[in-house]
Amino acid sequence: MFNLIFASLITASFAAYETEILQMYTHVFRGNASFYGTGYSGMCQIPPNSLPHAAQSRNTEPAALNKPQLYGSLTCGMCLRVTPQRTLVGHTPLRNEYVYITDVCENCLAGDIDLATNGDGLWAIDLQAAQCPVQNTKISYKFQGSQEWFIKLQIRNTRFPVTEVQMYQPQSRQWLPLSRSLDGFWEIPDSGHGYEKPIQTPFTISLRSPDNQVIYDKIPSIQNDVVFEGDGVQFAYNSALLQVPFVV
Repeated sequence: MFNLIFASLITASFAAYETEILQMYTHVFRGNASFYGTGYSGMCQIPPNSLPHAAQSRNTEPAALNKPQLYGSLTCGMCLRVTPQRTLVGHTPLRNEYVYITDVCENCLAGDIDLATNGDGLWAIDLQAAQCPVQNTKISYKFQGSQEWFIKLQIRNTRFPVTEVQMYQPQSRQWLPLSRSLDGFWEIPDSGHGYEKPIQTPFTISLRSPDNQVIYDKIPSIQNDVVFEGDGVQFAYNSALLQVPFVV
C-alpha cells in the first residue's frame, strides 16, 4: 500500500510540472539575456566536450536557464529559441539563436537566460522552448556511481526533456517511478521500497515527455561514465510545436 501511495505522489508531482513545461513550448516568455562565458560544465552535468548530437548544431549554444523554469532539473537538456528585442546594457550583439540548457542561473527570473558565450551587457528577449534537433539519432544514457543496489542514470539526446521515468520490476510485474536528482539524473528513491535488488540487467524503463508521449527502452548493463544507447528509441516529432533547425 505504501508503495502505491509513494508512486502516486511522485507521479502527481511530475504531472504538475509536465503541464508547465509543455507551456514553455506553447507560450512565449519575456525576459532578459546575459552572458557568463564559455567552458563551464554546469549543474546539469553535460560538459562542453561531451555534448549530445541535439546540442551540436552550429546555431545552438549552451546556456543556463532561470531557476523557476528549470523545475529542479527536469528541463536540463531542453532546447529554446532566443529572440532579441532590444539591448538594455552593453555592446555585445545578440542574434536570433537557439540554446541547449546545461546549467541553472540562480539569480535569474522566469523568462531569463544566461548564455555560455563571451560577452557583456543585457538584452530584452523573447524565450520559447523548441524540440531539439536530434535528427535520426537516438536517446542515450550514462550511469554515475551505480551498481547492482543503486542506479543514478542520466538520459541524454532527447527531443523533449523527460518528465517521468519508471522502472519495470519483473518479479512483482509493476512499474515504479525513479526520482529526479538536482544534477540531472534519475535515481532509485532513498526509500527503495518495492525495487527488486540486486538489480538485474537488462532492465526496462518507460520515459514520458511533456507532450504526453510514453516510450520504452531497455538498459543492457550498468557501466559507469560511459555513454551508450538502449534499443534505439526517440520521442516522435510533434508538428504542432517549434523545432530547432539543425545547421551543420
